[in-house]
Amino acid sequence: MKELKEKLIAALKKSAADLVACGNIERMTDPAVKKLFPEAKTVICVAFRQLRGTRRGIEDGTVFYQYSTSVETLEEVMIPGALLRGCAVLEEAGFEALPQKRQLLVSNDENTNFEVDYNEVFLNKKAEMMLDFEKCARDCGLGEIGLSGSILTDDFGPNQRWGFIITDAELPEDEAVTPHLCDN
Repeated sequence: MKELKEKLIAALKKSAADLVACGNIERMTDPAVKKLFPEAKTVICVAFRQLRGTRRGIEDGTVFYQYSTSVETLEEVMIPGALLRGCAVLEEAGFEALPQKRQLLVSNDENTNFEVDYNEVFLNKKAEMMLDFEKCARDCGLGEIGLSGSILTDDFGPNQRWGFIITDAELPEDEAVTPHLCDN
C-alpha cells in the first residue's frame, strides 16, 4: 500500500496539489465520513495554496476580485480535477474512491444560488451531507485548527484550500499534527 500511496501523491502533485495527508478511519472525528462511505478505511486530504499575490489588492485596497477569482478557480477547477485524478488512481488499483469538494449547503433560502431551484432538485431537504472540512483536514494530519477555526499549516499558515478523497484502500496514515502554530 505504500507504493499505491506514493503513486497517488505523485498524481495529485502533478495536478498541482501542494500538500497531501492521509488519515485512517479510526482517527476521523466527523461522523459524516462513515455516513458518506460506510466501508471507508482512509481519508486523503489534498491542499492547494492560495497564492500570496491574490491577497495584495485586498491589503492595498486596490483590487478585490483577484482573491475571489483565485479561490473560485481553486475550488471549482483545480481541486475537482485533482480529486478525480486521485480517485482514478485508486480505482485503477481496484479500490473505490469518493471525491469531496467544498460546496454550498443546499438551502431553501432564495439567496443561496439563483440558478438552482432547490425545492425541485432536492425536494425540501434542508442540507446535503457534507464533511466538516476543518475536522477532517486536522484528522488527516494536514495541520491544526487555530483559534479562528481555520486550518493552519507550517507551509501556508491559513492560506490553503482543500478537498478530500474517501476510499476503502488502507493507505499508510500520516502523523497527526501537534498544535504549535496558534498561540491564541
